[in-house]
Amino acid sequence: MNKNLTNKQMLNKARVEIDKIDEKLLPLIVKRSKMVNIALESKIKKSQIIDQKRIKSILSKVEKAAKDAKAATLHKLHMENGYCKYVGDKDKDYFYPKDNGSKFTMEECAKKCRNRDMQFMSHGRDSRNKDKSCDPSDSGCKGRCYCYKKCEKVTSNAYNVYKIPNMV
Repeated sequence: MNKNLTNKQMLNKARVEIDKIDEKLLPLIVKRSKMVNIALESKIKKSQIIDQKRIKSILSKVEKAAKDAKAATLHKLHMENGYCKYVGDKDKDYFYPKDNGSKFTMEECAKKCRNRDMQFMSHGRDSRNKDKSCDPSDSGCKGRCYCYKKCEKVTSNAYNVYKIPNMV
């Protein structure tokens, strides 16, 4: 969104975009409902109605897609090598887990920061090489996790800073 817009203008613009998405989603939901009814009619036995194997498969696909979407959002907001200065009070303005050895994935770190309403996180010191940061495309990389309300960036090759997207 454009920084020159007022909050009300940004809200209206966001609502217009949401409405455009809804216009695309609703016909797909109607089509899916029709296909579900056709599938239901083709089932002969009551035991065929609930297919646990298919349900697990669908849930697994949806969970993976959701994780990939979250990771992609974080990657897009990546800022070059660095971390944020500690400013203010610990646990109020910045936070890091008590046992902060290089053991958090980027998504685990983002979740910790979101839970504390922090807007920025630095993640790094790759557990495999403490002198470098985790590659943003490596979702399994474990590193240290720091969360901040505000970010005054300090350059470092061992960390990357991310602005955490708001959860809608």
